[in-house]
Amino acid sequence: MSILSSLQHKRWFKWTLNILFVVTVLVVLVPLVLLPAIRVKPAFYREILAREKAADARPILMQKSRDAIEKFNEPIIKAGEAVSKSARLEREIQVGEEIDIDIIPRKQHWETELTEDEINGYLAIEVPRLLPQLSSSGIKNPRISLRDDNLEIACQIEHGMVSGVLNLGLDIQFPQPNRCVILFQKAYVGLVPFSRETVRDTFASGLKGGGRTMESAAIQGDPALVIELGNDLKNPEFALILREIRPTNGSLSISGAVR
Repeated sequence: MSILSSLQHKRWFKWTLNILFVVTVLVVLVPLVLLPAIRVKPAFYREILAREKAADARPILMQKSRDAIEKFNEPIIKAGEAVSKSARLEREIQVGEEIDIDIIPRKQHWETELTEDEINGYLAIEVPRLLPQLSSSGIKNPRISLRDDNLEIACQIEHGMVSGVLNLGLDIQFPQPNRCVILFQKAYVGLVPFSRETVRDTFASGLKGGGRTMESAAIQGDPALVIELGNDLKNPEFALILREIRPTNGSLSISGAVR
């Protein structure tokens, strides 16, 4: 073997060793760096779950869930009763009663505010029962934060090789009544960025059914889920309209109408 050939073999051998060394370092160090970063939980999520581990937490969560349901339903029921009364007035007009038709409201506005604790009580008690498919999609124990008028959701996620707490920043818009657009503005598992498109598609899979139609989109540079809401009122003569969901002063303001 010539001296030149020997030098080339040594160079190739040295390069091979360097590559193996780099690969070994990556294989060993990357998990050591990423695993602690992935295991980081948002402060609000740690605080909520710590409170829920208390011995008397379950009854409190159930009461908060009932409060959320009652505060959401009560203004809708009142609006529905007003619209029903209007319908009766219209029927009386049809049989000859003299009533000023302009004073009959055919649509009633409603609004309510739910606190962070009430929503998290509902998420803890009702969501596992009503949306079991969410858990089968790899999403468990969702909780909400409404601090500083921002809407954040954290939940446990199992997706492929990823296992940790997913932290989401969301913006909810209603370009049209009953047309809800959820923008996924940020997604992290611990401190590590996570695919927002994957999160959107996972949530879409978990929210299927219930009279909703959904489609994936990209809006304003963010992955989005567009949800067309159906009429959830039992009486088909009336329609429930949802117009706004907005975090404000540590609560979630929700408004719409019945017609």
